[in-house]
Order: sequence, then C-alpha cells, then structure tokens
Amino acid sequence: MRVLPSPAKLTLLNYALDHACYIADVPKGKENGLNGVIEMNINQPVDFIALGLEIQKTNQYLRIKGTDKVLVVKSEWVLTNEMQNKQ
Repeated sequence: MRVLPSPAKLTLLNYALDHACYIADVPKGKENGLNGVIEMNINQPVDFIALGLEIQKTNQYLRIKGTDKVLVVKSEWVLTNEMQNKQ
C-alpha cells in the first residue's frame, strides 16, 4: 500500500517545482566539498524531478559535468522558510 504525502508535504513539493534549484559558480576552494556530479544542459530550465533528484533534509551541491558551475538543490528547511517568509 502506498502512503500519500501530507498536505504540507504536497504544498512544499509544489513550491519546490519552481524554487528548489539554481545554478551558481563553483565556490573557490569548495570543489571537493560537493555532493557529486550531474550531467545536464545549463541552458534549459532546471527540473529536479526529471533529473532524478529529491528534496532532502540538507542542501545538495552537484557539480555540473563539463562546466565550472554547480546545481544547488535547496533543502526542505530552506524551502519551508522561503514559503513562510513570502506570506
């Protein structure tokens, strides 16, 4: 039996569709502190679901293969706080 997400979780995921990810330069000196590498087209909108990513308890920092860029995926905590501050 599949358990459905709570209404709060659904609200968070809906908000995350448009606000969870952004692309930034790899911070100097932080090249080795990243969570992994991802292959993606940086000229297209970021869709974390299509990339096979999930919103987690902590921010994720993924080096974009072949670039000096990093994909940042915001955590549940960050997204929740953003939603609360927009109200």
